[in-house]
Amino acid sequence: MKKKFGGITSVLLIIVSIHVNAQTKSVKDLATGFLDTIQMYSIVSHELNWESVRPAFFEKIKDVQSLNDLYPHFKNFVKTLKDRHSDILFKEIDDEVEDDSDMEEYYARLTDKEAGLPPKEYAHYMIENRYAYIKVPFVVLEQRAYVDTIGAQLLLLDKQNPEAWIIDLTGNDGGAITPMIWQFASLIDQTETFSFIDNRGNEEYQRKIFDQVKNKDKRYYELVKLQYDSVKPVLLKNTKVPVVILTSNITSSSAEFFVACFKGQENVTVIGQTTSGQTSGNETFSLNNNYMLNLTTTLVKDRTGKVYKIGEGIAPDKKFDIGLNIKAPFKQRYKHVIDSKELYIREAVLFLNSMRTETLKR
Repeated sequence: MKKKFGGITSVLLIIVSIHVNAQTKSVKDLATGFLDTIQMYSIVSHELNWESVRPAFFEKIKDVQSLNDLYPHFKNFVKTLKDRHSDILFKEIDDEVEDDSDMEEYYARLTDKEAGLPPKEYAHYMIENRYAYIKVPFVVLEQRAYVDTIGAQLLLLDKQNPEAWIIDLTGNDGGAITPMIWQFASLIDQTETFSFIDNRGNEEYQRKIFDQVKNKDKRYYELVKLQYDSVKPVLLKNTKVPVVILTSNITSSSAEFFVACFKGQENVTVIGQTTSGQTSGNETFSLNNNYMLNLTTTLVKDRTGKVYKIGEGIAPDKKFDIGLNIKAPFKQRYKHVIDSKELYIREAVLFLNSMRTETLKR
């Protein structure tokens, strides 16, 4: 059975949890579930006049006969939320019969190549035989392989007794925070890191290790083969040394959550530019077997207590300019950041060398 997948770029957004609802059997039922979910959970729900929004939406879809044809309407409605992070994932079936396959299972097993995503670009090496450099790429799919790779790289660097760590997030435009931060637990100095705040003001702190997975998330982590008992974070020895985190305007979503895990830690310095401003948490809601809503449901509060507004990026502790036009198209900005890699490394090394000099003077 031939299938078409819409909204594939939204898999670059964080998947916090998956809520599975009963399959809908009609256009009206599916649309109602879509609106109900947004009204209940969206971080900007209170900004919408639902008494007028609902009838206006149903007026627009009054002639829609096929579940497949709801996709552009859902897509357009999500854009009106203006939360910069929500999206709709869609799996079309040619015969317009709801598929028996599970979207959660589908995305857990999908490869980067199948999804049309670029291959992950890893890098790790020592700088001046003193500083351990590791590039942390985006991750959505192939999560277990990602965790294994990052873990092996960190152990190799740790064996060389680095005097500092340089963690490069400049080209990381998001994905899933769990595999991204998984192997860095040893470098985080407290069990709970940043927190999520929902539209009712409820706050949920995030742990640096994932040994207390909620029941609703367990199946997903089983599917991606990320279970704490069998994949424990690597134990690093050199954890009291300085840590530099490099950020750019491209650093987005879960990469920003990565920064929030460290922001305010005494031995951590964030260097670069203010991040992109997708500092909000998403949850994915399965509307039926063909639609998954990736909805912004929370704001982020970092370890210093700062709550980030919609669209507000994380400012570095030490900022420097690379001549980036932040209004340029994404591809142009991304290329500029990647081409500036040596500038970022230079700034990190200059900072660490100055710290080393000060220490030697004492």
